[in-house]
Amino acid sequence: MGTVPRISVLHAAQLYNRAWGRVRDARLWSFNFIADAQIFVPAAISTGTVTCTFNSATVTCDAAAAAAFNAVSLGPPPLAGVLGVGRQLRVGSSSGASFQNGPNYTILTWDGVSTLTIDKPYGETSVAGSAYQVLKAYYGAPSLPFSARPVPDQNFVYYTSIINRFDGYSFRGKNLNWSQDMLNAIDPQRGGQGQAYIQANYGRAADGTPVFELYPNPVEFTTYNACYVTRWPDVSPTQDLPRMPYDLAGCVLFQAKYYAAQWALANVGTFAELGQTNWVTAMNSYAADYKAELIGCIKNDDNLMPQQAYRQGSGFDFPLGGAFLQGHDVSSLIPS
Repeated sequence: MGTVPRISVLHAAQLYNRAWGRVRDARLWSFNFIADAQIFVPAAISTGTVTCTFNSATVTCDAAAAAAFNAVSLGPPPLAGVLGVGRQLRVGSSSGASFQNGPNYTILTWDGVSTLTIDKPYGETSVAGSAYQVLKAYYGAPSLPFSARPVPDQNFVYYTSIINRFDGYSFRGKNLNWSQDMLNAIDPQRGGQGQAYIQANYGRAADGTPVFELYPNPVEFTTYNACYVTRWPDVSPTQDLPRMPYDLAGCVLFQAKYYAAQWALANVGTFAELGQTNWVTAMNSYAADYKAELIGCIKNDDNLMPQQAYRQGSGFDFPLGGAFLQGHDVSSLIPS
């Protein structure tokens, strides 16, 4: 505001965040990468039985199932909620013998007594006293590693790796960002359950944040760690730029002054005092300063974190224990 007369504080803030957006999105910076975030997987529940009616979105639970639900409803993540936050329900065949052939229904509400509400009408044959499974197949953005409680990162972009530290493996590269079509091709019934080694894109939650499916659908209590790319938020009275050992603030400021000079040039005829400055020359000067600062920032950022990783051998992106191999069809994932 001290550089360009007549510009309002609100518009100056808009131009500053516009400049910050240009710098922020110019490349993948070291501050875009988050390491050791957390994905919380709850244990599956199958105690008791449920009753479902064709074309009804209401599911009735017996006393044993209700007690099991109430025991976990306050823990993270909650039993019911929006897609990517709450859990899913799978109901067995008409014989009640298996829960692995029923589709996933997302639980929207649980009344704490006997009634679940699911996200769409039950589409299979009506069942009474059937076996079931409540699990968490769909996940929102991971929780930041420095959060006091599990809070999804609203600026999440994509995963770079997901790690199961307890079992000692990670999945990355080709096993991240599968489509639902790819997952449906290898397991349309989602019979695969256990430790996950694939992350597939599923959809969007009501607030627009991404939702993912972990496969095989995990059914044991596990905390996965994740490395991912995030988008640093806009600057505000409570949010500053990342604190970096190079002049990131100067780079943003020169670009903001360039945008402010554009505004001044467009308003010379409106405000007389703007006519006392050659704004074209000012714009060229700010553009040159921005370019020099940006080059310096990129060089220093590359020294902090090189963008290219190196590996020896192709490796495997899933665990190779005997029990795991006997329980999962991984033939399509092994390099030929």
